[in-house]
Amino acid sequence: MPACIHSREDSYFEYITEGNTAVITGLKPDAKGLKVLEIPSVIDGFNVVGLGEEAFSYMDGVEAFEVDPQNAYYASEDGVLFSKDKKVLLDYPHFCASTCCFRSPWC
Repeated sequence: MPACIHSREDSYFEYITEGNTAVITGLKPDAKGLKVLEIPSVIDGFNVVGLGEEAFSYMDGVEAFEVDPQNAYYASEDGVLFSKDKKVLLDYPHFCASTCCFRSPWC
């Protein structure tokens, strides 16, 4: 059976669930103006265990990612999104591509 995409009126995430877990697949259009994208550890009682490949693809205005410290899979540092162990850089504010410089935690 195909996964169902969920979203709530008070949340800017769209996500799919399996068992007690959720994968964030995207953001609702009204999230476009967000400056800080906060990734939770739990959405509606589902543990956030994944981010879809293009979940944040149109978020050009994001200035920082923040991850709930209780999230077991993701972390943020200086506004940059990493795997929990900070060995994999997953995303960064898009405006940083040409204007920012940050030191990676593993250098």
